Amino acid sequence: MKKFLKVVLIITGIIVLLLGAATAAVYIMFPPEKIKQIVIKEASEATGREIGLGELKFNIFKGIEISNVYIKEGGAANKENFLKSESVVFKYNLLALLKKDLIINRIELVSPYAKIIKKPDGKFNFSDMLNSEKKAAKKKNLKKDKKSDKPLFNNIIVTGVAVKKGNFIYSDVSKVKAVNVQLKDFNFSTGNLLLSAAVPVDIKSDFTAVYGSYNIPVDLKSQVRLDLKSKDADIAVGKLVIAGTVSEGNIKLANFKDVTGKITTTADIPGIIKILPEATVSKLKDVTLSGVVKNNIKFSIMNGKFTFSDSAAIEKAEVLYLGKKAVENFNGMAEITSAYNLKSDMDFKLAGNNVNVKINGTNVTSLDNGVFNIDIYSPKLAVEYLLALIPKKEKSAVKKELVNTKTAAAKTKKAIKAPGAYLNIKADAISFKEIEIGKTIANVRLVNNKFYMEASAAAYSGNINSSAVSDINKETYSFDFITSKVQMTRLIDDVIAVLPRKDPAKKTFIDDLKGKVQGKAAINAKFSGVTFKDVLHTVKGSGLFNVSNGLVGPLEMGKDIAKKTGITDFGNAIEFDTMGGSFNMASGKIDIKNFRLDKGADGKAGDIKVKGAGWITVDRALDFKAETDISPKLAKQFEANIAANFGIKDAGYAYDKEGWMPFDFRVYNTTAQKKYDYSQSRMMDNIKRNLAKKLEEEGKKYMEKEGGKLIKQLFGK
Repeated sequence: MKKFLKVVLIITGIIVLLLGAATAAVYIMFPPEKIKQIVIKEASEATGREIGLGELKFNIFKGIEISNVYIKEGGAANKENFLKSESVVFKYNLLALLKKDLIINRIELVSPYAKIIKKPDGKFNFSDMLNSEKKAAKKKNLKKDKKSDKPLFNNIIVTGVAVKKGNFIYSDVSKVKAVNVQLKDFNFSTGNLLLSAAVPVDIKSDFTAVYGSYNIPVDLKSQVRLDLKSKDADIAVGKLVIAGTVSEGNIKLANFKDVTGKITTTADIPGIIKILPEATVSKLKDVTLSGVVKNNIKFSIMNGKFTFSDSAAIEKAEVLYLGKKAVENFNGMAEITSAYNLKSDMDFKLAGNNVNVKINGTNVTSLDNGVFNIDIYSPKLAVEYLLALIPKKEKSAVKKELVNTKTAAAKTKKAIKAPGAYLNIKADAISFKEIEIGKTIANVRLVNNKFYMEASAAAYSGNINSSAVSDINKETYSFDFITSKVQMTRLIDDVIAVLPRKDPAKKTFIDDLKGKVQGKAAINAKFSGVTFKDVLHTVKGSGLFNVSNGLVGPLEMGKDIAKKTGITDFGNAIEFDTMGGSFNMASGKIDIKNFRLDKGADGKAGDIKVKGAGWITVDRALDFKAETDISPKLAKQFEANIAANFGIKDAGYAYDKEGWMPFDFRVYNTTAQKKYDYSQSRMMDNIKRNLAKKLEEEGKKYMEKEGGKLIKQLFGK
């Protein structure tokens, strides 16, 4: 036993002596300060930058450790750090080092930082270090100066790399809108790559990618087999987790040139939403999404040519809107090839109704030559739910955008490019809020940045046809709207239901028409504009409208007039055979001309007939003059009221030649604060004419009665 202990002690002593001797040899052969000076000099000459190294330590077990390593920026920013690391550890092979071979089993960077900047001129903040002419000149000079110098190491080999708690920043300020990306808490490690030809070597990494308001967690676990002789590699992606997506697959390299691979990704939609910025999530506050998307991509790079095929599928996805199922049983697929041809087929229920969407695209990534063909069919298409799925801008953001648009008005606009798109919509019915429209066919095209649309719908017991053309870059547009035999009551009610309002409490003139206009409408209108800004004030338009066989009222305006005049029928509904006119629109002002409302030939079958003209603005100002005529039967009932309210002693003289009583009024100011003018020029003209006629008739009677006596007195006969 004593002999055994003695042997152990002797061996231990020898090992300690050897380690001590090796350590001493390392210090003698590679003095830290000398190594440090050589590294700083060589690196500074190679990069043209200021290089800094802190304390350099040799540890026979831990390796070489250098603290406070940095490379400064070049040029005017040379006080800033381009790259720095709290420490760099080189875990080396001691025996090889004694032979002047530097075999580094692992380079470990602790808390490294680097900032890559792409400058406005398109160059990077490290471009000067890669300047081939400068590097060639330096190498030439170094060869002249150091012909007799022997290299410090015979061979330098690195077999593994690790990064702990790194922080890397990329900033691209070459674009109008700067791009900033950060990789924080970056960890990375590899096994011994020299062994990868025999056994798979682990490669691991995890970090958080920050882009704008997005914080995207990434976690990678993979294995690599690497054969340096045959230049082949096999990368097995065991698990790549990016936010709510999980990928796995295999990538193979042949001759370090040709690549083939297959990656399968499963994406959990709620998981992806979790990493979205709060501002984006708030826009989806009324919407809840669920479902899983599975994606398979196969790709290859052969002789420098990249080809791929990508297919995605989603099954039984759901969308809840305000707690109700808006989209359910969503099943679909999409395929895209390396020729960038797309094929997609989706089926789902929208608000309980089946919808099918087919998309075929060619060259879909090209803004100049790409084409999309989209077909949508549904027995009942709930448009409101489709629009609800599109995130809306915050009001403050919209205001800010308007301000920016105004301030940038003088700047030259960059032309918008978009691929061609052909959209066909067929629906047996369409619903939007309270609106229900019958069979609808629409064709929408986007060709050479011009928008075309034709649509036809069976609606309100009639038909609606419309067409539009718009140049996206020039911001010009035209729109035609034609209706035939449309029920006015339902049309007006639906317009009110979808009309955007700044203040829901404020009532407009059209609100007063709700449920108060009946009849069949024919409308033919054309609109056009030369800008997309402030459309209500910049659009121009003209058209004709005619409503037949209906009634209008009782309106608030009519009630106001009835109260003032005592003619109660103004406050009641008025029947008509025809109500129509023409209009022109410009600068937010709608001019109405040739307005008429009457019943029967010349309006004689009704009690009231109206002619008028005037204008109303989108800002609720108005000025409208109406000439009404009251039938003899109705006027007789209100002669006393008219006489009392308008200072006429005998209203019986106010009738026209056909026995109708004129009554004119003007309504002006604003729709909220209407003012009235009851000047009665036509009535006064009738009174003058009728009084003159009365005087003439009375004079004639007097002359007939008294004329004989006068002649007898004069001539004695």
